[in-house]
Amino acid sequence: MVKLLKYMKPYKWLAVFSVVLVIAQEALTLYLPMLTRQMLNDGLQAEGGPYADIIWRVGIQMFALTVVSAFITVLNNHCNNKMAANYTCSLRKEIFAKVQDLSQSDINKFGVASLITRSSNDIIQVQQMILTFLSMVITVPIMLVGGGVMAVTMNPKLSKMILVVLPFIALLVVFIFKYFTPLFALMQKKVDALNQVVREKLSGIRVIRAFNKSKDEDKRFDAANFELTSIALKIQKALAAMMPVAIFLAYILVGFLLWYIGSTAEKLDISIPEQKTQLLGTIGDMQAFITYFALVIGAITMAATVFAVIPKAQISARRINAVLSLESDIKESETPIAIDESKRGVVEFKNVSFKYPDIIPDDDGKKKKKKPMKKKSDEIPDGGINVEGLSSDVSTKREDIHDVSFTCRPGEITAIIGGTGSGKSTLINLIPRMYDVTGGEILVGGVNVKDLSFDDLNSSIAFIPQKAFLFSGTIEDNLRFCKEDATDEEIDKALEIAQAKTFVYDSDEGMQRMISQSATNLSGGQKQRLAIARAIIKGADVCIFDDSFSALDLATDAKLRRAIRENMTNTNIIIVAQRVGTVLDADRIIVLDKGEVVGMGTHKELMDSCPTYREIVATQLSAEEVDAI
Repeated sequence: MVKLLKYMKPYKWLAVFSVVLVIAQEALTLYLPMLTRQMLNDGLQAEGGPYADIIWRVGIQMFALTVVSAFITVLNNHCNNKMAANYTCSLRKEIFAKVQDLSQSDINKFGVASLITRSSNDIIQVQQMILTFLSMVITVPIMLVGGGVMAVTMNPKLSKMILVVLPFIALLVVFIFKYFTPLFALMQKKVDALNQVVREKLSGIRVIRAFNKSKDEDKRFDAANFELTSIALKIQKALAAMMPVAIFLAYILVGFLLWYIGSTAEKLDISIPEQKTQLLGTIGDMQAFITYFALVIGAITMAATVFAVIPKAQISARRINAVLSLESDIKESETPIAIDESKRGVVEFKNVSFKYPDIIPDDDGKKKKKKPMKKKSDEIPDGGINVEGLSSDVSTKREDIHDVSFTCRPGEITAIIGGTGSGKSTLINLIPRMYDVTGGEILVGGVNVKDLSFDDLNSSIAFIPQKAFLFSGTIEDNLRFCKEDATDEEIDKALEIAQAKTFVYDSDEGMQRMISQSATNLSGGQKQRLAIARAIIKGADVCIFDDSFSALDLATDAKLRRAIRENMTNTNIIIVAQRVGTVLDADRIIVLDKGEVVGMGTHKELMDSCPTYREIVATQLSAEEVDAI
């Protein structure tokens, strides 16, 4: 929690002003019982009974102070809410900016659902903690000390009763921390799990309906929702029981005070002037004492409330800080090197190897190695298998990409093909540094991608992922996403190359047609073509298509590839594909199998030299089609 306070600096003077207001408010609160005491004592003891004058004079003072106190309270609440809102706004911006800079590997450590929870629900918990803290952290000590001192002044003997309450409060605080902290941590994990289920259901609603799995998904949601609700109810029941217990103890003490005052007054004889004066003076004193005693009990109860809020906010603050303090695996060079203009657009793989991290992140996003399997016994039963020396640590697994080398240049089309899981997407994800290589190096523009600034690297590459993503808004908004100042001619040309011009302008809205969230009002092929047009508009030196033609029919696929070859002559084109037809006319075809290059060349060369490529071709094309190529 302390680490997040640095984001409070812009609002420190607002916090100081709020503290001043709280001190003034509590000073008035402590002074009002003294006026009550004066009203009762002076009014009852006044000779001749001028009660009205005293009541009016003191009553007007009390009313004026109450109005001032109310105004201070409203002003203080305004300051507290303004500061808390601005602070959480700044915190939310910091998290958003941090997530924007995270690599894919970093995001995988938390998960998308957890990052959403941390930037929304967890921040709300911190905001509630700040509001509670600002309103009570100054009030509690002032009420405890001020109320205690004034109570001792009124009646030192009865003030000792306050000491009786303190051990119970201490036990309550210890119970809160021991009982609630793990529950709040578990509750936040369950919120993440519920968000994940909801996100998957909404994203895959068509798949769920297609396979008639709505009831199964409902059961998943009910299970996650029930787990979260059970924990929340457990917490709320415990919190709900705390306040009645505290109030019950307070009323017992107040009842004892009234009994003590009554028994003391009963022993006095009002017919004796000295005892009458003592009795009349006791009424005001006891009224003030009870008020101060109630303030002390109230302060202790407020303290218990603060301690109840702290564990939940502490868990949320820890989760937020885990994101903000994360050191990304992908770091920008402190001394970046400029792209070599003579090699602009050239991509070189030099003995590149890569293996996905064999670590499991904990809830804070920290790296945590997998533990090896424990041996159950050194004895091997009959028919058993000796697993001695084996471990579940996946660090011994083979590399996902192994010793890959090739060079592709502007004006060339390089295609990458292979079976499912052969490492095609993994390989090209290394170029924009979604992950960093674990061996060898990748050069873009003659410079190792690790030595390029992020701006130079990202501006050199246009990347169309497997799943085309469009933002909600108009088609024009999406096409101008990478280049806001793109001319109408550039947009029209990109749409023409991407074979998207017809379906865009055939609609009545044209470029102003609205795209829904996740582009659910477009077909898969339309989404891919718009994503391709957007990448073309960027005008990058390297354009990477990660199986971006998969939703296109064969005729549109062929037209698009022909248009790319004819119009993007100065661009380095890299295409990942599953279909042989997509890669036939490539200048270079790279065949991957289990992360290794098993063939490289043109279609004709690979048909003669690469069994893996021939097998892929044979599974997709008939003998007549192969001969016709």
